[in-house]
Amino acid sequence: LLHGPLLLGPLLFSPLLFSLAGCRPGLAAQVEPMPPLDVDWGIYRIYWSSRDYGADMETLRARHPRPPSYVMFYRDLDNLTFPERAVEAIRGLGAAPVISLELWLWHDPKTPYLPLLVEGRFDEELKAWARAARDEGGPVWLRFGFEMNGDWFSWNGDPDLYVQAWRHAHQLFEEVGAHNVQWLWTPNVTDVPPAPDNAARLYYPGDDVVDGVGLDGYNFGE
Repeated sequence: LLHGPLLLGPLLFSPLLFSLAGCRPGLAAQVEPMPPLDVDWGIYRIYWSSRDYGADMETLRARHPRPPSYVMFYRDLDNLTFPERAVEAIRGLGAAPVISLELWLWHDPKTPYLPLLVEGRFDEELKAWARAARDEGGPVWLRFGFEMNGDWFSWNGDPDLYVQAWRHAHQLFEEVGAHNVQWLWTPNVTDVPPAPDNAARLYYPGDDVVDGVGLDGYNFGE
């Protein structure tokens, strides 16, 4: 979901050309213009209901001259039914779905659910989700327990247990043949708290169970 370069490119290069042109007359004419940036970009679109999501995708199509390559939304452990209609609407836009799975219940954000995941309490729901994703057939990016190195989530604080939960869930998907689900490991850009035992690298579950790496970062308008 990297759309930063679309903004950073002009900010980085335009001042440079301006300063060069001011130092040596005619130099700007000698500098070749930047080629158009061919960067995939994505957008977060909240998922309230399948009834409205198709209309949301049509709004996106009308609003942007180039549709996004990815559309992301959130689910929690209380919403482990594969969101087939939302995925279908995203594919109709020509984009790939990115589903961010929060490892808690939205109405119960304090309870640590990693032990329950490792113990198999959610196995049947996860396997049903995986089968539905497999049968749908298209690529799906799954952000499983993102920002795990941030203390605002209850799945933070125990890297070993997090890795166990990731590998356990991944194995369930392998068992049912959901190979079209791509596992996206996405820590926060900074460790919160910034303690050695909370370093993002400690939460990495292994190359054999990770298909992509992302980063989440927030500047809070600063």
